Amino acid sequence: MTENQNLNDNPNQEANPNKKVYVVGGVIIAALLVLCLTLATFLIKANNENEFMEQNNMTLTEDNESLDQQIKDLEVEFEELLAENNEVKSLNDEQMAELEAKKAEIEELYRYKKDYRRAKQKLDALKVEVNGYMAEIALLKEENSKLTDENMVLNSDLEQERTVNTELSEAKAMLTAEKEELSNKNSGLSKTVRFASVIKVENIVATGFRSKGNGKMVDQKKAKNIEVLELCFETTVNEVTNAGSEDFQIRIITPQGETIANDSKGSGILTNQRNKEQIRYTTVKTYDYANDKTNLCINWKPDGVFDAGTYAVEVYNKGYLCGIGSFTLK
Repeated sequence: MTENQNLNDNPNQEANPNKKVYVVGGVIIAALLVLCLTLATFLIKANNENEFMEQNNMTLTEDNESLDQQIKDLEVEFEELLAENNEVKSLNDEQMAELEAKKAEIEELYRYKKDYRRAKQKLDALKVEVNGYMAEIALLKEENSKLTDENMVLNSDLEQERTVNTELSEAKAMLTAEKEELSNKNSGLSKTVRFASVIKVENIVATGFRSKGNGKMVDQKKAKNIEVLELCFETTVNEVTNAGSEDFQIRIITPQGETIANDSKGSGILTNQRNKEQIRYTTVKTYDYANDKTNLCINWKPDGVFDAGTYAVEVYNKGYLCGIGSFTLK
């Protein structure tokens, strides 16, 4: 009775459990919703991060590909630099070794250490350095081109000068030849004129004399008695020769073929103009020639006694033989 009464007295007791169920269910549903929202947010964030990572990876891949291409381009430029270096020899061995070392360092960072950032930095710095060398080489080539052009102009001027000099040399040679020919002609003409102006002599006569006690000179035929030999010859008329002083060199030749000579008595040496032979002469007779016939004489005192025999006489004028004669002493 009492138990039934208690149940009847609390009619909400059966409803409270159901309410709790609903409350718990709501909480669970709310928690699930929050979890779902959190998971959805996480998934969205993760998806965004994946997309960002993929985008970064794509960018990094593109950067790496670009870096790889830049390294290849640098290698091409480096090879061109080497070629230019071989051409103009503008870089020394130390500079080339430094570039090689930097290039090797970049390749190591990129291909083996995968340090793309440092590789890119060093690559940019090396490109600046290489471009600087390329600019220097371009400047050197431009200067060399200017020098080549200047050398071409100089060579052209030099060639023209050589041509002019050659022409001048040829002209000089021709003038020299003409001058020599003219000189030879003049010399021949002068020689001809000189020869034509030679005064011939004739009637060469020699007479021996000896002084007597009274001082009178008498003829002597015997050689041992002759104290003075008088030698006379006659000039001929030559209208070609200008009037004036003329020298006649007289050569007396002994029977033994020796020239009688004594320098203290006026002997000397003349040049035969026909063969340029040096000839010793005995004495010289100077005369103021007037284009006439004149008999000229000289006296010769021997140093000793004349030898018996036939003596030859030669007379020279202007270096040419102009008369010959002989005389005999007993």
